[in-house]
Parts: sequence; C-alpha cells; structure tokens
Amino acid sequence: MSTAVIVQARMGSTRLPGKSIIKLGDYKVIEWIILRLKLCQKITKIILATTKNKDDDILCKIAKKNGIDYFRGPEKDVLKRFLYAGDYFNVENIVRVCADRPFIDPSLIDSLVENFFTEKVDLLFNHKSDNLNYWPIGFGAEIFKIKILNEIYNKKISDYYKEHVTLYLYECGNYKIKSENSSLEAINFRIAGKFDLDTRSDLRKLKRIASSISIYDSYKNIIRIFRQINEK
Repeated sequence: MSTAVIVQARMGSTRLPGKSIIKLGDYKVIEWIILRLKLCQKITKIILATTKNKDDDILCKIAKKNGIDYFRGPEKDVLKRFLYAGDYFNVENIVRVCADRPFIDPSLIDSLVENFFTEKVDLLFNHKSDNLNYWPIGFGAEIFKIKILNEIYNKKISDYYKEHVTLYLYECGNYKIKSENSSLEAINFRIAGKFDLDTRSDLRKLKRIASSISIYDSYKNIIRIFRQINEK
C-alpha cells in the first residue's frame, strides 16, 4: 500500500506570516519537519502540498533541495489540494502533517501508520487528546484513506470544510474516528504545554528548545529538555 506524508504549508499564515521559513537553531521550520520525517520507516513518500502563489516558490525550492516531492494546488481549498496531490502521486493512505509542527516525531508517525492497518477506522490520530488518550500537541498526526477525501468532496460540502481537510470527518459524517491508544499520563506531560507554532510566544519557546536539542531528539526527550530549561 502506498502511504505518504503530505505536509500542508504556505507562506501566507494569518497569525505568523512566513513561519515555515523562520529559523529555529540551524534549520528553518520546514526543514525540521522534512528532516525528522525522513526518519520514518513506515511511509513511502513525503510530499509538500503548497499553493500556486508566487510567495510559496521558496517552499518548493526547499522541498527540492531536501529531496522530497511537492505539489501546488488551491490556496483556500486545501481539501482539493490534498486530493490532487494524492492522486498525482498515486497515494492510497495519507498521513496529514501541518507545517507548524517542527518537532514532529517519526516514531509517532510510524506507530500511527502501523496501527491504522489493524484498526477498522476511517481516521486514526495521535496529534491531540480525547477523553480516553492523552497526546501532547505538536508531535503527532492523523491518517486516512484518500478515498474518504473523495467521498467528502463529492458531498458538495461548504467552503469552510474545504479549508480544513478533515474537519468534516470529525463533525458531520458517520465516520469512525479514533485516537491511537496512548500510555502517556497527562499529569506528567500537560505541564509542558504545546509544541506547535502559531504565535510569537510559541516562537520564543520553540527557539529556546531548538538551541538545546538535536534535530533527531524524540518527543519525550524534547519535553524533558524543555522542562530542564524552565527550571533554570
């Protein structure tokens, strides 16, 4: 089965424009993501899905420089961007990763892919918590079959759901959504907060972490190091 990671990225972020190319230590945010995803063992391809806007040319250059594929599609209709990217590269299963997660963890991606093939679900995730499982924000992803996206798109959904690729699955459809089982205890991890990049405050936090870790550190080690930084 063809299972690819599709990283959605664009330069026109509303809250933090150009965040994909902001430097964290020795690497740009998007480079952190690419290099860490290259450690995954259970995926066949990494695809950067961006827009046709001129401003996003730089993201395509970075993708090419780092030896991964890229696809350019609609800016607002992100669902169509994913569909076209998946069809173009003949992808059956999509692992969706947002480009605001520089510390994406390859072990969590591999675990997600492996468990998706044994779980009878439409979407499996480990990028956020639910009532049963705790997952720290900033390290995980979600996986689903491309045929599910086609099914959603053919329902003539609103533009709002087209902008948020999997939101319809969570909110409106009769789909089986499940969190991957976690052995993590919230009480031991919640104090660390989140590790994605949305605001200037997030940026200051991630820069401090990036200066103290290796690009290959696990998410558990990143959280441990962050705690050590805060204790100083």
